[in-house]
Amino acid sequence: MLLDALLSNEQNKAALVRLGADGRLPHAIILEGERGSGRFTLARLISAMAVCRRSGAGCGECPDCKMALEGQHPDVEVFAKSGGQGTLTIKSLRTINQSVATPPNQGRRRVVILRDIQDIAQARTLNTLLKVIEEPPEYLMFIITVDNRENLLPTILSRCLLLRMELPSPEECAGRVQELLKGGADAQ
Repeated sequence: MLLDALLSNEQNKAALVRLGADGRLPHAIILEGERGSGRFTLARLISAMAVCRRSGAGCGECPDCKMALEGQHPDVEVFAKSGGQGTLTIKSLRTINQSVATPPNQGRRRVVILRDIQDIAQARTLNTLLKVIEEPPEYLMFIITVDNRENLLPTILSRCLLLRMELPSPEECAGRVQELLKGGADAQ
């Protein structure tokens, strides 16, 4: 299963599989958790689910899934703080708003991943994002990663599915390392 690549967070994975299988992935998801919880990994996995043309839960094998997982799919865009510093600006969010007006090129949906936007503290900047989240085109999906949702506007939170990410246990990490060691060079 596609979501098996993520350690821990079994309830979140089960909920996403159900939603995907039913064709009901929401148009906006917030992944909240501390560094190391798998927020960005899960964002990539969800993007594969959203663009997969074989399965609503993501097959993980088709060209669309593989490209999304590798960060190469034309319908999946990642926006992050420039150089890992600062924050997304109102100018960059306006660019996103213009970009999302274009329908998907080859996938079922167009996915915008906003990585680590918890530092966007200005209400004016957040309102720019809110406008497109409130009334998105039917093909559009937002995945937002944050370490803490407290800086997000309540109006944004109310329009998104919030998934709280947990850190994997040391035992889960050790088990995965053992799996990778057994798999040798063929392991991912």
